Order: sequence, then structure tokens, then C-alpha cells
Amino acid sequence: MSTIRLEEAEAPPTPITGKGIIYIKTDGVVYFKNDEGTESDLTQSGGGNSFGIVTGDSGTATSNSGNDTLTITGGEGIITTASDAPEDVNIVIDLSEFVTDTSIASGDLIAFRDISPAANNLITFANFEAALSITQGKFTKWISVSEMSPPTTAGAGSLSQVEVTAGNPNIIDALLFSPDDDEAAQFDIAWPKRWNEGTLTYQVFWLVRSTASGDVAWALQAVAISHSQDFDTAYGTAVVRIASSESTVDDVLVSAESTAVTVGGTPAEDDLVYFRFFRDTSDGGDNLNTFPVLLGIKLFWTTNAENDD
Repeated sequence: MSTIRLEEAEAPPTPITGKGIIYIKTDGVVYFKNDEGTESDLTQSGGGNSFGIVTGDSGTATSNSGNDTLTITGGEGIITTASDAPEDVNIVIDLSEFVTDTSIASGDLIAFRDISPAANNLITFANFEAALSITQGKFTKWISVSEMSPPTTAGAGSLSQVEVTAGNPNIIDALLFSPDDDEAAQFDIAWPKRWNEGTLTYQVFWLVRSTASGDVAWALQAVAISHSQDFDTAYGTAVVRIASSESTVDDVLVSAESTAVTVGGTPAEDDLVYFRFFRDTSDGGDNLNTFPVLLGIKLFWTTNAENDD
């Protein structure tokens, strides 16, 4: 019977291009090293599976010889525990460190291979959405003036459809706000469950139909009405957004985003939220001496869930 005898020694240097080396180290395990310097344990089942290196700031990873497992030495953001069973390796990732120390691009997936015998070596995906804020974020909702209604008292005036140039966009729906009174318009929203019931912000889309220039103090306030709650409830505190006009007629103007609007009442799931949008002519920053034309507002809101289940 022919045999090959190998002398135990330290790992050899990387071979030249196109060559490989088989050797046995002082741990009694046979290895193969390719021309890129990658070392494979030839005694592992499956002919030597490969594992990616997973590290924290100071962590290192090594292959567990004789088993298709990965042993990770704990570093910052990575904690490991292992039992005596050779295939039991539990990995805990501290997400507060993981997010800080790891570059995660949009669309990336984080996957772990389950190596337990009962799992049949299937690929499973960990649910990191909440911790990594994948399902949380800031969204917008457009509210056209066609969805608004002037109240009976101090309501904004309506502007009928205006055609500036035939074949170009028309001013379909708009509201006019007096320079002398705090005129308003109202609308309501039944927010989806994934709204975090937190503060909102807004932007104003408007124009002027004259060459007058100056500033308008737009304002928004809201209140949440719950099931079995009295409908006759006061709005929350109004938040003003000063917006500047231009002397060019019919130029669409977009304000900067407002500061946070706190919804009055106690917002909860399935609430109906009522809004009052108005021109605050009593604000010292309001000095446009004409009727600004409101086209709509964009609301910014934040989610805390992936869907409305």
C-alpha cells in the first residue's frame, strides 16, 4: 500500500501563481493553500466549506477544524457564546455598534446560515427592520385644496378654475386668503396604523395673481378625535410658517418645511385627525397686502411599522 508521509510544521508561505501546497500543521490537521494564500482544512466534511470573516472592531474569526461551523472571537459589537457541542455556536450582534461600525446600503440583506442539524442547513433571515429603522421613516401626504373646506366662520374664499394659457396646466382648485382677516380651511385624515402618532410638519404650495410682494404667515393646527370622544374639541397649538412671495404673477411658490406640529388631544390608532389651515394675519411676519392663492400643502409624517396589520 502506498502512503504519503507529511511532517508537521508551521504553515508555508503562499505558493507562486498556478501552484498549490498540501501540508500538515502542528495541530495534526491537513491543509491546502492556494496561490492567493487561502488556507482550507481538508478534514472538514463537504471537502472544506468556506466561511466569510465576521469581525467587530477587535474581533477575529477562525474556522472550527473538523466541523462545518464558524467560531467568532468577540469584538466590539459582537458577542459570542459556545457550548461543548461542536456545532453549537450562538452569535449575538449588538445592533447599536453594528449600525455604527458597518456600512449598510439601501437594499442590503443581512443573512445568517443556520447550521443546526434540525434546520437542514437552510438559509434564514434575521428580522432587523425595527432596530435598523428599515421600516421606519418620514413620509409625505399631499393635501390639495380640493380636499379642504372653508368653515362657516372666517372661511377662505374659493377661486374658480383659471386658464392662464390654453393647453398648459390650469389652476383647477384654489383658495384665496384675505390680508385683513385670519381666514381658514379645514380637512381631515384617518391616519394608517403605522403612523407613530407623533408630530407632523408641512410645506405650503401657493402663488400670487398680482405683482405684489411680501410675506405670508401660514399656520396649521390639528386635533385627534377618538372613538366615542366628543366631536366638539379644540385644536392643538398652531405652528406658523413664514413664506415669501415674488413679484412674478402665477409663479408657484413652495415654502420651507415647518417646525413640528403637535396634534391636539391624545392621538391613537384609528383616530380621525382634523386640521385647520389658515393665514395668520395677526402675526408680525405677515405683510403681503393681497390675496395669496393656496394650491395645497404637503404633510410630513413618520411611521413606526412596516404595514397596518
